[in-house]
Amino acid sequence: MNNKTLEKLEFNKITHELARHAYFEGGQELCLDLKPSNDLQLVQQRLDETSEAMEMLRCADPGYLSGLVIITPYLNKVKAGGMLIPMELRDIYQVLLASRLASQATDTGKYPRMQAKGWELFIDIKLEKHIDRLVSEDGEIRDDATPELKKIRNQIHTLRLRIREYLQDFIRSGNNQRILQDAIVTERDGRYVVPVKQEYRQEVRGIIHDESASGATVFIEPMAVVEQNNRIRSLQAEEKREVEKILREASMQIAAYHNELGHNIRILSEMDFIFARARLAYRMNAFRPTLDDSGIIELSRACHPLLGEQAVPIDVQLGKAFDILVITGPNTGGKTVALKTVGLLIVMTMAGLFIPARESSRVSIFDSVFVDIGDEQSIEQSLSTFSSHMKNIINILQQSGPTSLVLIDELGAGTDPAE
Repeated sequence: MNNKTLEKLEFNKITHELARHAYFEGGQELCLDLKPSNDLQLVQQRLDETSEAMEMLRCADPGYLSGLVIITPYLNKVKAGGMLIPMELRDIYQVLLASRLASQATDTGKYPRMQAKGWELFIDIKLEKHIDRLVSEDGEIRDDATPELKKIRNQIHTLRLRIREYLQDFIRSGNNQRILQDAIVTERDGRYVVPVKQEYRQEVRGIIHDESASGATVFIEPMAVVEQNNRIRSLQAEEKREVEKILREASMQIAAYHNELGHNIRILSEMDFIFARARLAYRMNAFRPTLDDSGIIELSRACHPLLGEQAVPIDVQLGKAFDILVITGPNTGGKTVALKTVGLLIVMTMAGLFIPARESSRVSIFDSVFVDIGDEQSIEQSLSTFSSHMKNIINILQQSGPTSLVLIDELGAGTDPAE
C-alpha cells in the first residue's frame, strides 16, 4: 500500500487511536505498525480475531495484559550471564502470570483463533510462583525469600529497635534536654544519631557524622550504640550478599527459558493488539464488513470514523453495475469527505479493522488504492496545486490496474479551465 495514500486518507490517525486502546507497549507498537494488506486470507483472519475478541470482551476484560513490560532486554541480559534486579524479575513474573491467565481465558473451545494463540504460550506455574515468593508487588526482595535472608533481616530489625529505644531514652532524659537541638532520632550514612547543639558537642561521648548547613547542629552517634550500629553494617553486608545470591540464581533460572519467554511476550503483544481492535470497534460502533475480491463496494450508512457525531452517513455502491462513480454537488457539500470516507473504510477493512457502517456493507480487497485528494490535505483544509495534481494523476495512470481503487477529488483543480 502506498504510504502517500495512507497519509492522505489519515490512516495514521486511526492507528494512533487504535494504540490508545492497547494495554501495554507490545500491543501499542503493533497498532502503530498496522498496514493494510491485499491478502484476502490474512484480512479474513484479522477480522475473525477481532470478532472473537469482541465476544470475549462481552464476558470479561483481559486486565492481565495491563501494565506488562517488554522483557526482551531482560532476557538478553540473562542470556549473556547478567543479573536481573528485583523489579525486572517482577516484570517477568507478570508476563508468566498473564500468559497463564490468557491461556485459561482462551481455552474454552469458543474462540478457535484466540485459543490457537493461547496454546502457543509457555506456562510454568512453578517458576511463576517461585518468582512471586522472591519479589513483592513493589519490586522488593521479600524478607522470607530464603531462611537465611529472613534471619539476617530479623537481626537487623531487632538491633534497630534496641538502638532507637536507647536513643529515645537518651533524648527524653532531663539532663540531655539542654544539649539537644531537637528531641528526635535521625540517621546519617545509615547510622542512628542525635542532633546536638554545637556548643555542647564535648558533653556527648560519641562520633560526629555530620553538621547542619548553619553549623549550629552536629549529629552525634553516642558511643553506647556504636557497636550495635557496626553490627547492623555487618549484617547489611551479609544481606546484600544474600540478595545477590537470590537474584543470580533466579536470573539463571530465567535464562533457561529465554526463548519461551521471548515468544510469550510476542504472543501477548499480538493478543493485546487484537483486543485493541475489538475495543476500537466498540467505540466506533463499527461492524464487520463482508469481504469480496471482485471489486464490488457496497457501503450502507457509512460514517467517517474521525468525525464522530458530526459525520453524515453515506451509501455508496460501486463495481457491480458500473466501475466509475462521479460525485457532484456544491462547495462544502461533503464531496471530499465522502471520498475520504470510502477510501479510509476500504483501507481499514484491508487492515483487518471493523468499519462504522451497517453489517450489510460489502468491501472488496484491492491490489492497490490510489488517491488524489489535495496536496497534503487534511479533512479540514486543502493546500493542493494544479501541478501536484497532474503529477499525481500521471503516477496513478502508470501504476494502477484493473484491481485498483482510484479516488480523485476535483480533477484539474487549482488552475483556470480555459488555460
